Formats: sequence, structure tokens, C-alpha cells
Amino acid sequence: MNRAKVLWLAVCLPAFLFGHAAVADTTLPRFEDSGRCPMDKSVSNVCDLIDGLPRLEAPDGGRVYRETWSGPLMGPMGHGSIVLTVHANGTRTLQTPWHRGAFHLSPSDLPDFESDLARSGFDKLPVYSRWGEVCIDGVATALEAVVDGHYRIAYFDHCGGVHPEAIAQTLDELFVFAAGKSGLSDPVNPDHPTFRG
Repeated sequence: MNRAKVLWLAVCLPAFLFGHAAVADTTLPRFEDSGRCPMDKSVSNVCDLIDGLPRLEAPDGGRVYRETWSGPLMGPMGHGSIVLTVHANGTRTLQTPWHRGAFHLSPSDLPDFESDLARSGFDKLPVYSRWGEVCIDGVATALEAVVDGHYRIAYFDHCGGVHPEAIAQTLDELFVFAAGKSGLSDPVNPDHPTFRG
């Protein structure tokens, strides 16, 4: 190999590889494991909200996300879970509390959910978050994810809603899409069903 090619490889190849790694890092959420429930009993609400739900597990080579909420509303919008599963072959399914079985999604359905979540700051959130002191008619929300075998949960107390807004907007998109796919009209606040701040 001549000297010019060696020099080109030494200078350009790391930049090329680094550039592609950076793109991959923003395509999927990456995070460290968190416990399923925190050890601190003062925040046991996290365990209460997801208690009774099946353990969240991704299919081989795939990823899975679950949004769970509980609030004061009666009926189909008051509480439930939405599960988005991404299989190793790229196909995706969606389960909602308002429909039996799973919906098979097309590539145009929720195309940016994972990349939006990757950029939202989800990986840096503590397991338990409380953003406000006004707790009347609030909605408690948990977001769980399993990516590359790592499990993470972020719980947002009913005081103040989901923050930062980037995560709330991502969950809003999932919630409104799932409700519509299940044949329901928009939630009480169709623009921000999750975000309350």
C-alpha cells in the first residue's frame, strides 16, 4: 500500500467511523440499566403503578417500550398501558388497552418514536421524578424501555406531569396514535395528553 493511501486511512477512516457511530447513537435510545422498582420505599408509587403488569421483555434482537399511566379520569383514558415492540427484522407491533391483540404497524406509523426518545434525555432521568406540588387531578406516568438487553424506567409523579417536554411530546405522539388506531377519539387534551406543566 502506498504512503498516500496509508495517510488517507489514518486521517479519514476514524472520522468516517466516528461520524457513523454518532448517527447510530441518536437513532436508538441508549442507557444504563435501572432497577425495576427503587429501593427507597418513599417512592414506592413507581412499583404501585407497574405492579401486576407482565415483566417487560424485548424479543430476541428487538426492543420494547411501554407507557403506563393512571389518573383521575374514568373510562378508557383514565389508566392503562401502551406497548410498542420492535422486532429484529424491523417489523413493529402495538398493543393498547382499548383493543384485543396487537396492531401490526406500517413503516410510516410512528417513524420517529425511537430517535425522538433517543434525543429526549430519557437516558439521563432518575427513576423517580416530581416536578410540582399541585397534585389535584394529576396523572402518574411511567415509561419503560428494553434496548440491547438493558432495562430502564422513568416514573413521573402525578404532581406536575412529564418533563422535560421532549419526552412528553414523544409520549403524546404514542398515546394519540394508539388511541386513534384503537378507534377512540382524542383524549381530553389532544395536543398534550401526557404533558401537564
